[in-house]
Amino acid sequence: MTQLNIFYDKDEVGILKYEPIDDVFSFEYSHDWKIKGFELSPYMKFDSIISNNVIKNFIEIYYQRVKVEKY
Repeated sequence: MTQLNIFYDKDEVGILKYEPIDDVFSFEYSHDWKIKGFELSPYMKFDSIISNNVIKNFIEIYYQRVKVEKY
């Protein structure tokens, strides 16, 4: 399993995990981010299990925006 700690400025937002064998993503917000931060998407609620498909869609949309802004 690979994991990536996600930060906004110096605040930890959460942890993105990827299991390559099953091609499954998971994401969990940090406790502090739930208190003082915001939900990254209307589909990524603080107190719910975030599905693999939602995470994949979020990453894909973000990547497309970054790619477009870069060029």
